Amino acid sequence: MNRRLWVGVVAASLLFGLFTTYVHAITLGKAYLEEGGTEITAQRAILDGVAGNPLQYRVLTVYLWVGLLQAFAALGLPHHIYLSFVG
Repeated sequence: MNRRLWVGVVAASLLFGLFTTYVHAITLGKAYLEEGGTEITAQRAILDGVAGNPLQYRVLTVYLWVGLLQAFAALGLPHHIYLSFVG
């Protein structure tokens, strides 16, 4: 495959991924993702190793998300949990 096609496929994948995650976050609302919400509680359970069967979770993405979460919190961004989830 030529380079232009690869760049187009990667760019389209990133855009579609960002779009679907954004729509997912908008549909569920900020309360679902913010502190005390269902998603953050589930992610913390995965990190703490008490979330049940670890094979049903994508553990690496949780660690990447936590890194982004901490970076956004350090920058002082409002709604940093929500923004890091979409990111």
